[in-house]
Parts: sequence; structure tokens; C-alpha cells
Amino acid sequence: MKNRRFGLIAVMLLLIAGLAVSAQAFDISITKTEINGVEVFPDNYVSLDLEKGGELELEVEFTALDDLDDVEVRAVILSSEEDIEEVLPLFDVREDTEYKKELTLELPREVDEDEYRIMVIISDRDDEITETYNIYVNSRRHLLAIEDVILHPFGRVQAGEFVLAKVRLENFGQKDERNARIMVSIPELETQAVTYINEIEFDDQAETEELLLIIPECAEEKQYRMNIVVEYNEGRDHLTEERTIFVRENPACSTDQEDDDEPAVIVLTQDGADNADGTEATGAAVADASDSEESSWTVRNVLEVALLALVVLLVIVGLLIGFMKLRSDD
Repeated sequence: MKNRRFGLIAVMLLLIAGLAVSAQAFDISITKTEINGVEVFPDNYVSLDLEKGGELELEVEFTALDDLDDVEVRAVILSSEEDIEEVLPLFDVREDTEYKKELTLELPREVDEDEYRIMVIISDRDDEITETYNIYVNSRRHLLAIEDVILHPFGRVQAGEFVLAKVRLENFGQKDERNARIMVSIPELETQAVTYINEIEFDDQAETEELLLIIPECAEEKQYRMNIVVEYNEGRDHLTEERTIFVRENPACSTDQEDDDEPAVIVLTQDGADNADGTEATGAAVADASDSEESSWTVRNVLEVALLALVVLLVIVGLLIGFMKLRSDD
């Protein structure tokens, strides 16, 4: 009975030893791992001042114990929602050579977790080595994100018309956010609109009212940059995004411009020549209008003076006749 027990124990020890040997059979040794400049160690917790939605910069150092082909380095963030990973292209390693590889992972913003497990896996076609690191994220107290910008009309608008814009924000911070200021502007057209969102609760979204942007009536036809600026946390924090919108030419402005630019044309024709519209012109050359008006004014003055002189003459003649008649009566 005792022999059988010793035999079972020996078999188990052999299996454990075999597993240990197989675990160490991969000819790569991870010597150092840093996350955002902080050295981390397997299965230990480290607290990092990071943001949800921020980036993790991993730097992995390892030594090759043998020549290996098609080696792959992969980093994975284990999450309850969805795992996030980055994989580097395959490469070859040579014995007794040290290597340093950098990977970038983005922390998910949508999950409520503050603790994350990060796995670093180095493998070839036959074997692999895995190390797991635990980090605790100190998320920010105030953190907003622009989730969407809704434009109507979308993408294109005619000069002289208007654009309606709505901005949707999400609160990823630890605190409720109050009095967020949102400004949408098209700097080149000198048009802008501003509004406020009174409160955005933690882990919630809020949307602005419609913001009206009036496009100048005769704006140049081209694509313009639209800026979205959000200020929050009493103006201490802000975030920006850009959109583009194409403004079409206003046909009315094009017609008015052509009328304004058309020069006035005066055509002088001689007797028997053709007019500009193809009809025959008759009479003498066309005189200047101001000269004709001046001549008419001179003739009228002469006639008025002559008439006045005639009246005076008639009065004098009448008086003479009257005096002569009185003398004859005496």
C-alpha cells in the first residue's frame, strides 16, 4: 500500500517537473517592463495617474537565449467589456541579444473599472512566455468628451443660409459637471454661437440646444473649418474638435456682381451710319446733352428780354399819346 502511494507521489512530482521544464523551455527571458515610465512587476499592483481613454505606453525588455524566427510581441488589456490589444510585426532574434519593444494601448473610457490586468505575451510558432501586470487607475475628477457633433444641413450649405449645430458631451470624470460652455464657430466667416449645459451627471451624456450659425450672403464658395470648443471645471479644462463645411456660392450675389461690373457705353454715330443695335441712324451727329440744354436756356433768355423791352416801349408810347391829347384840348 505504501509502495503504491510512493509511486503516485513520484508520478505527480515527475509531471510537475515536466510542466516546469516545459514552461521554461521557451528561449526568451523578459527582464524589465515599464508602463508610462514606471517599472512594473508580475502579479504586483501599481497605482498610475492615468485617464480613462488615455494611452498606456509599454516598454518591454527581453533577452533571447537562442536563435528564434518569427517572434511576436503582444500586449493585452483584459476588460469586462472588450479586450484591447496591440500586436507588433513578426521579427527574428539572435542568441544572447537584448531587445526593447514599445507598444501603445488605449484605456477604455466606457467601462467603470479602475483596476486593469495587462498581459505581455512573447511567442514564436511553437512556444510562448506570458507575464501579467496589475495597475490601478486614478481617474480624473473632471473629464468631459465630445461624443458627437450634429450639423443640419450636413456638409454643405449655400451662402446666405444658416447651419444648425448640436453638440453631445459625455462625462467620464468622478464628479458631476456644471455650467459647461460650448462655442461653435467658423472663424473665417466671423460667425459663432455659444450655449451652456447646466449639469452633466457622472457617467452620463447631455446635448446642447441647436446653435444657429448664419453664413454671410456673399461668402466665397469653398470649404471652411468649423471649431467646437468646450470649457468646463470653471474654465480650468477645455477640449476642442474640428469639422469642415462646404459653402456654395449664392447665385444672387453672382448676378449683382455682374450688373455692378458692366460698364456704361455711349455710342456716337454719323449721318447714315448704323447704330450699335443694327438700325440706321439719321440726322447730324449726336450732340452732347449738356450743350443742347445750354443752347435752349440762352434762346429763352433772349426772348424774355425782348418781350420786356416791347412792353416798356408800348407803355412809353401810350404815355406820349396821352400827353399830346391833353395839350390839344387846351
